[in-house]
Order: sequence, then structure tokens, then C-alpha cells
Amino acid sequence: MEQLTHPRSLRSCILFQFLRGKPFTETYHNFCEVMGYEAIKFKEFEIWYYRFSRGEFELDYDDRSEPKTVDFCQLPTCVIEKVLKKLCYKEQLTVRKVCRDLKSVVDSMRFSLKSIKMVWHSDHIECRFDNQLVVYSRRNSSAQSASIGTSLRESIKIDDDDIIRVVDNDYKKLALQDWKFPMNNQKLRLDGLGIQCKEPNNEMNEDTKVEKLGEFFTELREALDSIHIRIHARVLQIYSFHPNFNHIECILSHLEPGFLFAIQIPDFKLKHDELNVTLPIDSSDEAYETAVSNFLKACSIKRKISKITSLEQWKRAEWLWLYFNWDYISDKDLIHFKRFYLERCNIERERLLHLKEIFSKSINFEECIMHKSPDLRNASHHLESFCEKEESENPNILFYHYKIPNSNKYLVFKVDYNEGGLIIKKR
Repeated sequence: MEQLTHPRSLRSCILFQFLRGKPFTETYHNFCEVMGYEAIKFKEFEIWYYRFSRGEFELDYDDRSEPKTVDFCQLPTCVIEKVLKKLCYKEQLTVRKVCRDLKSVVDSMRFSLKSIKMVWHSDHIECRFDNQLVVYSRRNSSAQSASIGTSLRESIKIDDDDIIRVVDNDYKKLALQDWKFPMNNQKLRLDGLGIQCKEPNNEMNEDTKVEKLGEFFTELREALDSIHIRIHARVLQIYSFHPNFNHIECILSHLEPGFLFAIQIPDFKLKHDELNVTLPIDSSDEAYETAVSNFLKACSIKRKISKITSLEQWKRAEWLWLYFNWDYISDKDLIHFKRFYLERCNIERERLLHLKEIFSKSINFEECIMHKSPDLRNASHHLESFCEKEESENPNILFYHYKIPNSNKYLVFKVDYNEGGLIIKKR
């Protein structure tokens, strides 16, 4: 074994790999697979490789006579930072994975990032840092057997389409590490933070899908808890194929109140009747057990919603984006928002009357956009029952107004059949 690790033996191995005619990087990794990454320093390997490339094959050459050079990591930190600041975020992310010293420098730098979005799939995770997409996935069995002994850097590749692909058996951990590391920087100010969970499109049954989603959120919670400062993001967007109030509370609680401006939460498709349940009295009723179960379920849901709406992040936000309906949120927890974006909500008369009451009472309300409503055609008929219709030259764009009692202000309803939406404003 000592003969194999003797400097002359190691140089012979380098020469053998060189004579195979492979590029420098491949030659280095082939050498390390056989002899180990600790067998020789990278700088020493580089010296001998380029000596051989110049036709200098003397194995007993004293490489101590070579000119002394300084590794990049040995430069002063301020110099390294100036160099790294010239790189785009994609390149900084790659440099961060080279070694611990560079990782520490990159982590301490101020980032110009404005948007971070993570998309979870059952077999991979996508992270988008501004316009840079990084895809994390597991090694397949053939790739894994072919890569035994390779370094982490070999599992990071950049496609022709400028996508960074990180392949590793522990890809979820790597994805969450990269996702959270800029958010530990106190100077980071994001315009948008997005977390999306896509439904698996394979043969996985529903229970398994939910179980895998729960496992991911456990890891996400741990990652969030390890961030020792509040995340500064103006807009928070959450989407999940199986929404969970606990998940929303967890994410929302880690953002900076006051800085957070807009909240977008997934579609729960809950109806007011599902929560407005009273405890049954007659235990002899055949449906008693079902009624008690529904009551307890409603109480549990309302407690979870209350945890969200009692957060300062919720109370101080100004814009709320909801899907399908808002029935499960009480009026008192909606009235402080200035703007609403309600997507795919049914426009029934009772719903319009409900919005009229909320917006009339609110001192903050400015605008509500109802987009892609499935029954928009009925809106004009419902509005005529409590509003005054205004003249319009375009039959596809109708205006109505409602005079707010004891006030000089109006609610103006604009029905736009061209855009497929209803806009409500206070004037």
C-alpha cells in the first residue's frame, strides 16, 4: 500500500491517465476514483498533468521548484467577494457548492434576488431564483452505480437551455438548503416568494400522495425554523393540490409583518354551511353521530383558520388573493384588506350582497377583482336588484353603482364580458 501512495507511483498513475487522451477534468476524476480524493492535492495533480502535456515526463522532477501560486480560496475575503459579485446568481449558486470556504463567502454576501419560487413534485423539486431554474432530482439506479466515488460537483450540470440540474439521492435536502440560504441574509428583500405543490401524475393513490406531501412539509417546516430571521417578501403565493391550514400558518408565520403586502392562498372549496354547524341536542336522532362528527370537524377547521387570521402577517397585509370562495373566512378577518382578487368564484346574488356589506363597512377597501367567474352572465341581473345601472356605450361592459348609506361614497360595479370579470371599486 505504501508503494501505491509513494509520490513516484502517484505520478505514474497520472501519466497513465494522461496517456489515455482524456480531458483534464475527466483525467482528474478517473485518477481520484482509483486512488482517492485525498491521495494528492489538486494543485499538485495540475502541475504534473501540464508537465506531461508539454512532453516533460521525468517522474523524479522536484515540483517544489515550480513558481508558487495562490489558490482562489486563499485570497482575502474582500477580494473574493468583489469577484463573486460580478457573477450572476446561477454562477454564484454553482460556486457555493465548490467548497465550504466559498459557501461561507457566498452566504455572507448581499443578494440582488427579487423572486424565489419552489415547486414540489413527488420525484423532484424545482427552485427558481429570479429567472434561473434549478432542478433537483434523485439519481436513477444506473447513474448511481456509475457515479460511485464521484464528488458532488459531478452531479451538478448546466443544460444548453441554461437549467442547472442537481442529481443526488438526498436531493430534497440539497434543494431546501439552496432555497433557504439567501433568506438567512438580513439584507434580502424579495418582491415575491412562491411555494407550489403539484399533484403527482402517476398511479399513486390519494393517501400516498397526501402522505408524501406531509413528509415534504415536515422538511420544509424544519428548513423554515432554521432561518433565524423573518423573511422579507412583499408577495406570498401558496398553491397545493391538497391545501392544509397548518401548512399555511407555518409558512405565513415566518414572514415579516408589515413588509408582507399580498397573500395568495390555495383553494379550500369550503362553504359557509360546512362551518356554520351547531351541536345537535337530540341524541336519539339516527343522524346524531354524523351531526356530532360534522360539528367537531367544523370546530377544528375554525380553530385552524383562526390561527392564521390572528397572525400579524395576516392583519397587516393589504391584498388577499383567494380561489373559488371566501365563505370560510369571517367578515372581521377580511374587512382590513384594501384589495381582493377572487378567482373562479360563483357570482350569486347572496354573494354579491355579502361583498356589498363587507366593502361598505370597510374603511380600507379600494378594489376587488373577480376573475374567471363561471356564472358571470347572471351578474347584471343580480346587480340590478340593489344597484342603479349607468349608461354604457359598450353592451359588453356594464356599470352599476350602489350608494353607501350615511356616506358620500359609492361602490361601483363594472361587469366586463370581454375580459370575463367583475371589478368593484369604492369611490
